Amino acid sequence: MHPIVWIPDVEGRDSLAVALRAAQPPCSNPLTIDDVTALLGLGAAFAADRAGCARRWPLLARDAAIHPAAALLGLRLRDLHPPDAAVGLASSAEYPGHFADSYLPLIRRALHAEQPVLCWGGFSQSPEPGEWGILFELRDEIPFGLTPGQGETTVPLIGPAHQVYVIESRDAHDPCCAAPAERLACSAAAACVFASSRIEARHGICGTQAAYRVLIAGVESGRPCPLCREGEACAAAAVQALVQARRGQARWLRQLSGHLGRADGELARHWAADAERVADLLMPLTSAEGIARGAASPVERSRIGQTLYSASQIEARLTTTLAAPRAGALTA
Repeated sequence: MHPIVWIPDVEGRDSLAVALRAAQPPCSNPLTIDDVTALLGLGAAFAADRAGCARRWPLLARDAAIHPAAALLGLRLRDLHPPDAAVGLASSAEYPGHFADSYLPLIRRALHAEQPVLCWGGFSQSPEPGEWGILFELRDEIPFGLTPGQGETTVPLIGPAHQVYVIESRDAHDPCCAAPAERLACSAAAACVFASSRIEARHGICGTQAAYRVLIAGVESGRPCPLCREGEACAAAAVQALVQARRGQARWLRQLSGHLGRADGELARHWAADAERVADLLMPLTSAEGIARGAASPVERSRIGQTLYSASQIEARLTTTLAAPRAGALTA
């Protein structure tokens, strides 16, 4: 089995991107964490749960576009259940037993076959899934692996994971030869997945535009978090994650643009500029104080709602532009 190459914890890195990159086969020019984050569409993602704490929104549906991203890393994945089967598992009293009886044997079988396994949750006792991790060894039939927050110390799977992907193959050929235009196309397609209304049916969450509407409605009603009574800090955490994601996407696009053809380079620079505009607009709302000021009066709540709406419209127009490559507008 190719070795797992784990990047030590770096603040702000998405746990799925870290775990997926760790499985990358040996490569002369390995993809970076920023590459994998962009290929997964996470730099352009914004998701919301109408009934869930806003602080958890940045953890939702990170795998919505995982298969194309994995393919560019030379990986072929098999999910143990479809995304819609993972919806609502946190409140299921039966799922822990089902996981132990049905999924844990499959995970063990994969690890015996030297096939690493990506897991969302299961590394803590919390019923809510948190970070992603990667399992790659068995000790007395207990799966062990790595997950952010533990450094390079392997930890056991101690609870039911809400989503599981077996990495069935890790191609030994150099997977990093994907042309820059192919990487841009993959990132654009993934961004469109998060913007699609179909994501709600598959993952039980609101996609980009619906997520903005949930946040705007919450702010304007004085309840910025659907779950928590004092929800300013929760909403601010969601906005902060969004801002960090857009800054990271803009940085990646600017770096990529110099390796693209003329049309693709223009698209990458336009996308980067829009991502920075969104981040600049929302930066004042990345603290609880910024959200709380909006709760002071209906006028202030309306002003913050308008700021969020302006950001959503930038992203809506951008999605229309990014959808064009699906018709073949991207050129090498």
